[in-house]
Amino acid sequence: MIDSGERVGRVSEFEGRSLEELAGLVAGADPRALMARGQALLGLAEALNETGAVIAGRIDRVAWEGQAADAFREWGADIPQAVQGSG
Repeated sequence: MIDSGERVGRVSEFEGRSLEELAGLVAGADPRALMARGQALLGLAEALNETGAVIAGRIDRVAWEGQAADAFREWGADIPQAVQGSG
């Protein structure tokens, strides 16, 4: 994670590994399989973003009033950002 330009923690398990170690991780990989999985993940990200947008749009139309309803709508407003943060 990055906060105000300063590192506050490890970004991934690959941080700090040498180029040789990283190359060894993918040396036997099948490029076509990697591309197929990458495309599948992109499709998943798109579906999650669409789902988050649908949920956010429906939360605003819930016929509910009061403090709990306001808290629910506030919680629901964070869904699209949470979904996009996972991508």
